[in-house]
Amino acid sequence: MDRRGRAKFTFTPTDKNRLILQNMGYLNKRGRTTGRLNLNDFLNQAVADKVGIDNSTQNGELLEKVIVSEIQLIQARRDQECQKAETKLKELARRLTDLRNQTKVQDYEG
Repeated sequence: MDRRGRAKFTFTPTDKNRLILQNMGYLNKRGRTTGRLNLNDFLNQAVADKVGIDNSTQNGELLEKVIVSEIQLIQARRDQECQKAETKLKELARRLTDLRNQTKVQDYEG
């Protein structure tokens, strides 16, 4: 069985940002998290605050690109699910055909 380890993200803040995060209590003197910080959530929140695409008045062009990307992602997932279903149906149809051929051969022999 495959066991995945924790994903390791590298975050290298600038010197000024490192000092700010250390003074806020998020980083220790070595630049590692002190446990109060979920780096993934922190970075996601920082990007959302900085970029600000909550509505179209803030950054309409970027919001449009994000929406188009979301639509493409949903379509890709749907296509992948359809392909899996099609493969499963073909396999079941093949098994049914094999089963029917076996019963015909048995009836003919019997």
